[in-house]
Amino acid sequence: MIPLDSREHILERLVDHAIGEGFLSGEVLGKELGISRAAVGKHLAALRAEGFDIESVKSHGHRLRSLPRTLQPSYLRVLLDAPVHFYEDEGSTNSVLKALALEGAPEGTVAAARIQSGGRGRMGREWVGPKGGLWFSVLLRPKRDTEHISLIPLIAGISVAEALCSYCDARLKWPNDVLVDGKKVCGILVELDAEMGAVNSVVVGIGVNLNFPLTELPGDLLNKATTVKDEVGAEVDENQVLRDIYRNVMDYYDMMQSGQTTIVLAKWKGLSDTLTRKVRVETSSGTIEGMAVAIDADGALLIRTDTGNERVLAGDCIHLR
Repeated sequence: MIPLDSREHILERLVDHAIGEGFLSGEVLGKELGISRAAVGKHLAALRAEGFDIESVKSHGHRLRSLPRTLQPSYLRVLLDAPVHFYEDEGSTNSVLKALALEGAPEGTVAAARIQSGGRGRMGREWVGPKGGLWFSVLLRPKRDTEHISLIPLIAGISVAEALCSYCDARLKWPNDVLVDGKKVCGILVELDAEMGAVNSVVVGIGVNLNFPLTELPGDLLNKATTVKDEVGAEVDENQVLRDIYRNVMDYYDMMQSGQTTIVLAKWKGLSDTLTRKVRVETSSGTIEGMAVAIDADGALLIRTDTGNERVLAGDCIHLR
């Protein structure tokens, strides 16, 4: 459990209490926190300003009627039970979190931004991050003797695809691009800090095109990308989607750490849009083209070519018709 400030504690109690019936007394809240009822009232006013619909009735108390659907840092800290560093406009949440990792931030720490103005994709590509998307990074600190760290990109892809499957038919392109109807809806960038064969930290950057119209993306992406809003025809709850992705990441990461890698690989295969397709993969040593037939225990893609089988651990995969 992470320590919550007074406002977050009040929000957590209101959220928990909303499951039942009736009002929550301001006097009770004040006693729990060691503050006055007037101070409780100020925190309630601040929560209302953030978009929380809180009803207050004299002699009865307070109750939560509805929650905001846009990202709210106080609510994220309650939902994730993790340290959350939130920014209205940030260049790159990966860069922020890498710096926090060097300062000793614990595993599970999240950096999130409402707008990401300098996001990065694989192979140095620019990633556009307008308001309404999910732009966040998660800090992991694998065991120093971990054998399966190459599965973390796959874990991130599984985590996003499973969360989005509640709204649309999300599938995976190796290693971890998330697609809807063949169009990219999420990109993932995993960055390691390692030395002398030991991994100090892993930063998992996740960018989801969620609640903004496709027209906000550059014109050259209109036929290659999509947004959840465009696919569903409505906006979805940003806080809940981020929570679902985060919990999935931590759950599958724990499986990896405990050696349950067959479960992770089976989940990826079940969501794959790459296997049994003809692909072209650009690698640092050249281009490989053929039929994607499997992934191995390390998450490498196995490709059947005209000259034999090729194993690719990292590269940019393109689905061919």
